[in-house]
Amino acid sequence: MIALQQGNAASAVSITEGQAAFEDVEGPGLTAMYMRGRAHLAAGSPAGATEAFQKCATTPAGDTASPVRAYCLIGLARARSAAGDADGSRKAYEEFLTLWKDADPDVPILTAAKSEYAKAKR
Repeated sequence: MIALQQGNAASAVSITEGQAAFEDVEGPGLTAMYMRGRAHLAAGSPAGATEAFQKCATTPAGDTASPVRAYCLIGLARARSAAGDADGSRKAYEEFLTLWKDADPDVPILTAAKSEYAKAKR
């Protein structure tokens, strides 16, 4: 996270690749996959980001109701969009929006997802 905040996406990718051993651990594993996806997306590697976010969104490790898993769906939608996969991106947004259909409408991640989804539908 620090490397990403400092604008050093390549370093973030390198650091998060070393976290792969923890990905099957409940709790920390989801966060490690999410951060790896964010690092790849920031580094301009939508394929690497898609792989990490997809694994995070579908892995049996961790709590299926975890907010990190939901964030992985948003990351997956963004990664697929960056890779030019409009249909896959829309599907990931739809899955997230279905999951969060009863959430407070003012939650920033939800408002961002709704806005991005509306653009993706065009």
